[in-house]
Amino acid sequence: MSERTYKVPRWLDVPEKILVFTIDEFVAFLATAGIGIVFWEIWISMPAAALVVMALRKFKGGENSAKLIHWLYWIMPDTVMRWKAIPPSHERVLAG
Repeated sequence: MSERTYKVPRWLDVPEKILVFTIDEFVAFLATAGIGIVFWEIWISMPAAALVVMALRKFKGGENSAKLIHWLYWIMPDTVMRWKAIPPSHERVLAG
């Protein structure tokens, strides 16, 4: 037997985390903090990044990132959210 150890998740639907953030929260935190760091306003950007993450968690409501993707599909223009298998959100005619 080998000496490898494997991390088995307790539940199958647990999202992957980076530190204490899910991946989408981590990207939002980095983007907000990065903008503040670029403009040399780190003392303003860190609380702002924390507020952005808290707002994102509140928006998701304890659900996964699919709710955020669903919201972006209906709000963003077709040029931003272009998927091959799904028709654009402005087309209301259903097949059948």
